[in-house]
Amino acid sequence: WGEGKTELLGLLEPKLTEKGFTVIRFNPWQYSHEDISLKRSFLRVVKEKIHSEVDLSDLYYDRSKTIIDWKSVVSPLLKIILVGAFVVFVLIPAIFNYPIGDWWNGVVMALKNFWGSGISGVILTALIIPLLIIVAFFVLKGSSEDSWVCSDGNWVKHGNPSAPMPMFGCGSGEEAIDGETITFAKAGAITVNNPGLKPGVPYLVYEEPGKPAITQQLVISEMSVCVSGTGSLPCVAMSISPDIAFHGKQAVVEGIIDGNVVAVRILRILGENDLRFVPEPGKSFISWADAQILIRKCNVRQVSQAHSLAIYLERKDGKELYTIEPMIDDIFEVVQENSVACGDIIMATE
Repeated sequence: WGEGKTELLGLLEPKLTEKGFTVIRFNPWQYSHEDISLKRSFLRVVKEKIHSEVDLSDLYYDRSKTIIDWKSVVSPLLKIILVGAFVVFVLIPAIFNYPIGDWWNGVVMALKNFWGSGISGVILTALIIPLLIIVAFFVLKGSSEDSWVCSDGNWVKHGNPSAPMPMFGCGSGEEAIDGETITFAKAGAITVNNPGLKPGVPYLVYEEPGKPAITQQLVISEMSVCVSGTGSLPCVAMSISPDIAFHGKQAVVEGIIDGNVVAVRILRILGENDLRFVPEPGKSFISWADAQILIRKCNVRQVSQAHSLAIYLERKDGKELYTIEPMIDDIFEVVQENSVACGDIIMATE
């Protein structure tokens, strides 16, 4: 991370294009929270970039991860059975002014006769008993999939999922994506494994006018994005430990403060020639995945890009949101991919 791989690819791309090659950029972290596998995501991107007419619709779904909500299937079935029973045993005798007791006895006798009439009874037994067993099994046991399920606008554990809670909001639509308010934004030095501090835990040491140096504990999670001069990626995806990646580095940290702990949302490592610019807190931060969802749902009026990979989105209801793109100009690719469905979206860049 941060060793110039993206920069090298950027230098090679125009040379390859000049020689007639089609260069396709694929960022796996961009698709890490979609309900399709990484292979399917890769093949889908390749298909779209080369404008292939080959039918690969099956690639858009990962049946191995499909969660069947059996309650939603069984519930309507039970309602149909209850409504049918009400019509047969209550409504019909009431309409025809027939004694309910006599009617019930007549229906039961008819069923007994049909059940005992040779082949029809065998057919009913072969169909009804397995059906009742299957229905009872899924009502009592439910789905065995371990995953996160969206319930009443919140992500709820279903079983014991190995994946972290999805970064994007859940709800009836894009209105569920409102972002988190950044309450902490400071520049300072990252320190790890200093005496008197928790081992293996990164801290930010910074100064404020008229005060001694302040040490703030940082919490890195799936929601944290690490940014360098070449791009960004989820901090937890880094292949090196925090003491090697961060210790002694100058950085700008944005996040949500809770006492002496900051839940990091953006950790920007500064190079020797980088400006020590600290954004004002108060912005509503969303993940890159959320930003793409809003654009695909045609709920964005304008996007603005900064050299720092910061992206500012204005929703159609006027709310402003803030995110970090993986690589420069990724936001414009997303906008262009959805231009036919969503129409013109105002785009601006530094």
